[in-house]
Amino acid sequence: MGRRTTRGVARAGLALVLLGLTGCSAGGAGAAQNRSPEQVAKDFVPLAESLVGATGTSGWTFEDSRPWSVAGIGALRGQACTGVPGKHTLQLLLLGQPVENAKSAAEAMRSHLEANDFTISGSFTPESGDAEFTVSGQRADGAAVDYRASLAGQTLDLESECSAAIELNANVPVTQ
Repeated sequence: MGRRTTRGVARAGLALVLLGLTGCSAGGAGAAQNRSPEQVAKDFVPLAESLVGATGTSGWTFEDSRPWSVAGIGALRGQACTGVPGKHTLQLLLLGQPVENAKSAAEAMRSHLEANDFTISGSFTPESGDAEFTVSGQRADGAAVDYRASLAGQTLDLESECSAAIELNANVPVTQ
């Protein structure tokens, strides 16, 4: 294997490791949470708004291509917390427009996360400014954020704290 190929494999491996760094886990403070799904959703929506606002960009969409808005959320997906039987998180994936300076966008998100009580749990700064920059953070309650920025687009992958039981794959209504 050539040197260039080896670096590519190493980067791909690092990206996979970073993907696994966030989320609710048995050892996290979020594991002890017993708030109802509705209580968690009520706090989760402002978090999503704050993160989208922190990007300073417009044109965000839900993963099904509908334009992002709080009113458009409707319901959030429930997923089992890793290693915590009977507990679940709420999840939301948002897609954003490309950015001209992905490194600067990732640095701004890192600052925003740190200013809002998130501990940075992973980041990836590629050698090329044309590649994808990643920053991941986790809050003491178990909420997690993965942000990716590149010339191809942005993603915000949000996960709430673990909450009292939510039916797996159930939708939790968001009240406004």
